[in-house]
Amino acid sequence: KLLEVGYEALFDAGVIPKSLQGSNIGVFVAFTDSDAFSITKRSKQRTNLYGALGNESSMLANRLSYTFGFTGPSLGINTSCSSSSTAIHEALLSIRMGLCDAAIVAGAHCNFDHVVPSMFHELELTSVDGKCKAFDAAADGYARAEAAVAIYISKLRDSKRAYATLVHTAINNDGYKKEGITFPSGVQQENVMRKVCEESSVDPLEVDYVEAHGTGTKVGDPQEIHAIFRALCERRHGSLLVGSVKTNMGHSEPIAGLFLILISAVNQFRSSAKSYYGVTCNKNIHRILVLIGLCGLSKMILSHINGILPANLHYSNPSPDIPALLDGSIQVLNKNLKFKAKYVGINSTGFGGTNVHILLKFDSHEEIAKPWKPNIPLILLCSGRTEQAVQHFLDKALIQCQDQHFVRLLHELSRETIPRHPYRGFVVINFEKIETHVDKAEAKEFVWFIFTGLGSQWVGMINDLIKFDVFNRSIRNKQQERNHVYYKQAG
Repeated sequence: KLLEVGYEALFDAGVIPKSLQGSNIGVFVAFTDSDAFSITKRSKQRTNLYGALGNESSMLANRLSYTFGFTGPSLGINTSCSSSSTAIHEALLSIRMGLCDAAIVAGAHCNFDHVVPSMFHELELTSVDGKCKAFDAAADGYARAEAAVAIYISKLRDSKRAYATLVHTAINNDGYKKEGITFPSGVQQENVMRKVCEESSVDPLEVDYVEAHGTGTKVGDPQEIHAIFRALCERRHGSLLVGSVKTNMGHSEPIAGLFLILISAVNQFRSSAKSYYGVTCNKNIHRILVLIGLCGLSKMILSHINGILPANLHYSNPSPDIPALLDGSIQVLNKNLKFKAKYVGINSTGFGGTNVHILLKFDSHEEIAKPWKPNIPLILLCSGRTEQAVQHFLDKALIQCQDQHFVRLLHELSRETIPRHPYRGFVVINFEKIETHVDKAEAKEFVWFIFTGLGSQWVGMINDLIKFDVFNRSIRNKQQERNHVYYKQAG
């Protein structure tokens, strides 16, 4: 599954995986203990030699690097429920330090083993009724969930498609606590949020929304909301909005942070050519590209694309143990709301005490939603493994044909032959007329435009073709080359 979503993330970023072979691309995979391996070790059935390779956690990242031919850092990261956010933090640091040029951050979590949920229930982490009632008076834990997520992080100058700006991240640990190792530290959660704002020179009052860790536990929710209040609400007029994707889909544990980022971006794409010079150091700003998953991140990007922040489910009465909810300083989003946030914070906390905070920046819809109507016929290209896949994609592409950035992305992806895509298709949009063609064709090395000049020409034969910049430039370049040769011979 990681190979699948990793491949999709690259394509969604406008990158053909084959073009990155041998590149200094890092791979950072969030994981926790393998349920399948635990079951295998308890069984009496003997496994073959591939059992070690298939269940070794380090191989999750290494397999991606091997398959795509990436030569950058390749490692697995486990900090429990904050694993994916830690992976994002490490990837960003590696890009900034020059250890890699770009990075895939991924994670997958599947629930197979009945022993693990029984232990979590004994620890009073999971809900009796299977509902995560974060911040509510009736909160009694979370519901476990599964997910597979991959995102591609690149520098702004290299990005072809962007969903959000990854402004900054920070990480710390609770250290020793007299209450025990699993007891969350509100002080350290506050510190990590303050650190992000200070190091990125972003005023805490500019943060419009916080996607909280929000697991719905009796101890965790009060500690986190109190930390958010102290770090981000001082001198704030009005309520700070918070939410938790775990109420909508459950807790995917090691990749929860990734899914928080991704829910905001799957079906559509927006991009802006704007550069961000208002932050401390422009070279430290990177665009983050998402296709599916790392759950909190996913939620925010999808929310931005669709223009709606989804409501927290199962929230009726604020917890009496959280004063900031009772006095209105912080408001849990309990109904769908129009997304207008510029800066968004994402919290992640591991039950061993590793805290991560991520700060995202979004462009306004007014800046990025500019309809485009070309004055020449428009061609949309596509390839796929089946005829139905190509036809489906072209049908969807027609909906976004007025999005210049989307069309440009399709042209980028069509520059090279994509392996194992035997079916090709295209749509020609000429004002009110639309022509679609899908066919299975053998791959060809070159395409030639032949103008014989032997009686087959007609008046104005290239009047339409000359409107395309690439053809126009090609003709002019050839003319300049011929003029140069002629003058050289004449001299």
